[in-house]
Order: sequence, then structure tokens, then C-alpha cells
Amino acid sequence: MPTVSGLWKTANWHERETYDLVGIKFDGHPDLRRILLPSDFDGHH
Repeated sequence: MPTVSGLWKTANWHERETYDLVGIKFDGHPDLRRILLPSDFDGHH
């Protein structure tokens, strides 16, 4: 799914949270990394 963080700056955080909790990756996101779960979490990724 393409990122919309270039259109709406707040989408940056929403997309990062979605990636972290649900595992959806956003193509073209400038900083797609975990923000809530520990870095060693081995789940949906």
C-alpha cells in the first residue's frame, strides 16, 4: 500500500502505528519503524 505521509504529515505516525501493531507496510514511507512494540517483538512481521 502506498504511503500518504507526503500529503498529510500526521499520516506518518498513523502509518507507523499501523505497521507496528498490524503489520501493514506502506511503500515509500520515509521512516517505517516500530514505535510501540519492543524491537525484538516477533509477531506479524
